[in-house]
Amino acid sequence: MGNDHAGTLYPAAVAGTDVLLHIIATCPGPPRNAALWVLLDWWGCFQPEPGFESYIDQDGHRVKVIPAIIERVEQAPDIMCVIGEHDTSARGLVRRLLRNLERGWVLEK
Repeated sequence: MGNDHAGTLYPAAVAGTDVLLHIIATCPGPPRNAALWVLLDWWGCFQPEPGFESYIDQDGHRVKVIPAIIERVEQAPDIMCVIGEHDTSARGLVRRLLRNLERGWVLEK
């Protein structure tokens, strides 16, 4: 789901965010760090492919890709704080992700 260059997002990235957050919450070590890096790589650098900025969910609601990703990460701050306190290898990545969340979907400086 991730790579190390700016690219595009598709609606599947919303469901992918749920998977990444599950990995972050439950899989310490390299899997957690890789999932954090994917979100950090996306954050502010990736934009939806033109024509794929939104989609219709199973309930018939229009969902915008970027706000949906942000919303999912916003719903996970408690677990992020716990990980940041107890997992020294992920602490810096969690802090970066939470800082990015506070700033919104802008390129990290």
